[in-house]
Amino acid sequence: MTGCADGGSSGAGGDPAASIVGVTWILEAAATEALVDEVVPEHARVTIRFEDDGTASGSAGCNNYAGSYTASADGAISIETGGMTMMACEEPLMRLDAAYVAALGEVDAFEIVDEGGSLLLSGAETPLTFTAEQPVPLEGTAWRVDAIAIGSDAVSSTIAGADADLVFDAGVVSGSTGCNRLNGSYSIDGDPSVGAISFSEIATTKMACEPDVSEQEQAILTGLDEAASYTIAGSAMTLSDGEGAFLLSLVAS
Repeated sequence: MTGCADGGSSGAGGDPAASIVGVTWILEAAATEALVDEVVPEHARVTIRFEDDGTASGSAGCNNYAGSYTASADGAISIETGGMTMMACEEPLMRLDAAYVAALGEVDAFEIVDEGGSLLLSGAETPLTFTAEQPVPLEGTAWRVDAIAIGSDAVSSTIAGADADLVFDAGVVSGSTGCNRLNGSYSIDGDPSVGAISFSEIATTKMACEPDVSEQEQAILTGLDEAASYTIAGSAMTLSDGEGAFLLSLVAS
């Protein structure tokens, strides 16, 4: 994924554009569903984050994107998306990807509302309303598995009714694969939001699962076994392998 800045200002001092910078904004569910005119999976997570160097990036529901923006004190804004990852997801997430990126390209105004807790991007046919994401720590947070890498170029959500979760607590990891309980140990090296991570061999209970749930379980265990780094952005965490390839994403529940 690549992105480029075009030298636009993001605002400083009393400029209201400054208040949109450095925050991960999560698209509200109503706006998400309006973009594709249908109910989307609960795990769908659409975001945008503006940086003070004129870059913008986030998740379009399936794939991540990057690009640039300019914003001014009068509330005008222009967003140009550039590079995008090429993961394959189930529908309607692929349609959501396309609809959201198209809507960003039509946005021409921004407004901060609810004392900075919400952001409205307007100008597109579907107004985009976001809420500010609140950061959470690795340890002591209930993390729900949100997406799982399948092979090298596909991502799957968890199976309905087979939610998977993890809790990290002082070197001990526990949770569920969606069928069996799991537990093991982990070690980290880094700051609270990004660093190296490794897991011991994970032990599970031995309940029988439906074939698709068993496949989900194996994919999660493989992801933990191959994990080499973690990144937390607000209430979302990504586990990656030693080459930086995506393995698992989790969200605070």
